[in-house]
Amino acid sequence: MWDNDLELKFIEFFQAEPILWDTKHRNYKNKNLNHDAWGRIAQLMDVPIPDLKKKKESLFASYRKYRKIVKDSYQSGAGENELYKPVWFAYEALDGFLSDGLTPKITINTQSRDEQPGTSTIISE
Repeated sequence: MWDNDLELKFIEFFQAEPILWDTKHRNYKNKNLNHDAWGRIAQLMDVPIPDLKKKKESLFASYRKYRKIVKDSYQSGAGENELYKPVWFAYEALDGFLSDGLTPKITINTQSRDEQPGTSTIISE
């Protein structure tokens, strides 16, 4: 039933419902509004919600796999022409709106060097 065109259409409808994927959305955790969003997609596609959720999990699993390979190729110190570029049909469609959400947050060390355990400061007079 699912072909590439139908999956891309699903991704398009899914992207239009940020409440389902944007963890910063103010109603992201609202189950009723989430259900309503899934209902809109189900109606547009004429596919039951459980089938849509299974497809989402499948697409996201593949996306995470390819995203990791891409990220690892950047960290390897590879040159621009050696960076991994996925050929999976749905990668760019998903990466266009998910890349920020799946990127680990940067941590900042708020301690100065003098405050860090194991360091000492020598004061001379």
